[in-house]
Amino acid sequence: MLQAIRDKAQGWIAWAIVILISVPFALWGIQEYLGVGGETEVAQVAGQPITEQALEEQTRQSREALRANLGSAYRAELFPESMLRAQTLDRMIDERVLQATAADWQMRASDQMVIDATRAEPAFQNNGRFDNELYKLVLRNNAMSQSAYDASVRQGLTLRQLQQGIAGSAFATGHQVDRYQALRDQRRTLSYAVVPADKFVAGISPDDAEIAAYYDANQVRFQVPERVKLDYLLLDVATLAGQVKVEPNAVEAWFAQHRDEFVAPEERHLRHILITASGDDAKAQAKAKALRAKLADGADFATLAKAESADPGSAGKGGDLGWVSRGMMVETFEQAAFDLNKGDISEPVKSPFGYHIIQLEDVRGGGDADFAQVADKATAAYRKAEAERLFFERAERLAELAYESPDNLEQPADALGLAIRHSDWLDRSGGSGDLASPKVTAAAFSDDVLVQGHNSEMLELGPEKLLVLRVAEHQQTRVRPLAEVRDQVVMALRTTQAAQAAKQAGEQALDSIKTAADLEQAAAQHGWGWHAAVTTSRDQTDVPAALRDRAFSMPHPEKGAAVMAGTELATGDYAVIALIGVQDGDPAKLDDTARKLLASQIASLQGSLDMASLVKALRQEADVTISLNTAPPSDAE
Repeated sequence: MLQAIRDKAQGWIAWAIVILISVPFALWGIQEYLGVGGETEVAQVAGQPITEQALEEQTRQSREALRANLGSAYRAELFPESMLRAQTLDRMIDERVLQATAADWQMRASDQMVIDATRAEPAFQNNGRFDNELYKLVLRNNAMSQSAYDASVRQGLTLRQLQQGIAGSAFATGHQVDRYQALRDQRRTLSYAVVPADKFVAGISPDDAEIAAYYDANQVRFQVPERVKLDYLLLDVATLAGQVKVEPNAVEAWFAQHRDEFVAPEERHLRHILITASGDDAKAQAKAKALRAKLADGADFATLAKAESADPGSAGKGGDLGWVSRGMMVETFEQAAFDLNKGDISEPVKSPFGYHIIQLEDVRGGGDADFAQVADKATAAYRKAEAERLFFERAERLAELAYESPDNLEQPADALGLAIRHSDWLDRSGGSGDLASPKVTAAAFSDDVLVQGHNSEMLELGPEKLLVLRVAEHQQTRVRPLAEVRDQVVMALRTTQAAQAAKQAGEQALDSIKTAADLEQAAAQHGWGWHAAVTTSRDQTDVPAALRDRAFSMPHPEKGAAVMAGTELATGDYAVIALIGVQDGDPAKLDDTARKLLASQIASLQGSLDMASLVKALRQEADVTISLNTAPPSDAE
């Protein structure tokens, strides 16, 4: 049961709830909520259409969200367009059904709620405050009226009320908390034998008919994904820096204007003794003067600071403040400290904290830079500065030229003196090096670049690197011919048949094995791997995951007996399990804080399940018509 709850919490139900909670406050796709007449319909919900355009826009946003969330782990082949499109339509239908339900239940968001939500939207804020001009600008840039945006916000707030009303009403009883704790921390003791698949590989020799049949049934495993070769122009500061011609006079002139950049700021190593006034300024001043007199007579500054200074941060270190530069201290203290010569001790200096006696230990930095001493650094800095200037000049020109000549890169390359670079094949999983950015993959496989054949927009790969690309070659997804992958097919077929043989051997052994001792004897007889009396929990990784999951789904053994079962492992091996004992977790170990947290987690999960059940029931009762050839996946068909 517990594993089923966990599976539900991590599966489509959880995703559905997340989507419902975050019904868009976004600025795109509002038309799909409000309906647009005269367009192709893909579905109707309670008489309200979902248009092809709305579905395409929402599907695109779903893919972009996946790409952004997964980053380098994103693999387009894991999210086929047909699957993503069907899932998106399914979600849109659920949203429409909930909208209709909220309307039937007379739920709505007030004008003040809409205003508050709009003012809290980060996209409309400037320095943490709502900016009305920014609000209007963002809406205008996204071709959206204020009334349309208000409608989307109101709709989102209403659906949130519905979701919170259902999911937020769930609660957990004390018995549920105890039972969940007992199951969550449960430990099981088992022995198991592993029937290795590789023992059977040598005896397997598939014939041509088996090879052909396996190839035909598993062609997706032998596909070459859709891929492209790219031509591209790369503009980066590092390359431009190497092309900058360096004239000595120019470097010296540049150095003269940037001399301060080659001089470390002056820092002073200080000690001080602080005497606080505590309401009696004259007394504090008198004490400071007395301490200054002791120092003049030869008293050790560090020793006196430890004994007399009121600064808790430095007193224990003999008044040591470390290295201090201008701007770090209050003005009167800083002025006195930077007027001292090395080794000097100041007269008492008043600040808002009291009276200070300051000693200057050492000085570093400051002074004036000599070109001869920093010529190499100055030359490198000059190259970088010139390269950055050229970079910004050429970046603007590159964007213009790539747009003005959308069907080639030769013209912008010639105009800017850039070399056209050529990539190897890359698919939707991304390239490498300069082409590793998800921006490159998104642009290369976009409709404008891949289908229309245009140059991409200028892509910013970093603060000092830009790229424009176009597709040079394109190959659709294809299945490699059998002759090309025959060895792979044979290997896969032998591996599959060996796993089947290992499973068959394990299942045959189960027919005669009744105890852990019988299992140990069979393992020794057949040369299987043997593991005796392993105690594990649901979260431990000391046993294979499939074996652990199977063990926690087995019934409790009777006292003095064992429960037997088998399971296939991810390696192709087969495990035969003898479950020996079960020990529940102890709810008494939960303190009040942990118990409340666990109750909250159980209630949240139960609320999510309740909401999912409501959505399913509403879908079954709703008037839903789907026009797509392939209906979206749903439990509510």
